[in-house]
Amino acid sequence: LPYRVYTADQLDGAFQLQIPKSWSLVANKNSDPSTQLEILSNPNVVVNNMAQNAINTQGFKMLLLKKSQTEVIKNYDALVKQKKVTSKAAQVSGINATRFEGQIDNQRHTGVAIVFPVRDKTVVMITENMNYKDEFEKIVTSAKINP
Repeated sequence: LPYRVYTADQLDGAFQLQIPKSWSLVANKNSDPSTQLEILSNPNVVVNNMAQNAINTQGFKMLLLKKSQTEVIKNYDALVKQKKVTSKAAQVSGINATRFEGQIDNQRHTGVAIVFPVRDKTVVMITENMNYKDEFEKIVTSAKINP
């Protein structure tokens, strides 16, 4: 199979993602006070330059946030009002989600962000590069999230 399974720790929800075998993966725990888990995955190597003005672009990024879904969606709603992104209903692993597509942040990334609640947290799945949209869709559709 061209995919390998990443299984999160029990504390993070023990969810499973199928990541392309040729992609590198980095899992950062508690990267800031509001982020419990940040997963970065890219073909070959994950570059996460921490320099102040660096713009990192990931083929797949997943954030497990210690925030409500409403709080997270507020950031994207402003982009919808500015007509920088479109919004529509979606589902991930049977969980209702909101899908945003377009200029998903202020760092010149054009991609997709899918936001959904899991217990008292919020998950955001992102591709910051539309060249990896097909792989992103496969990761999202095959994700096994424990509600």
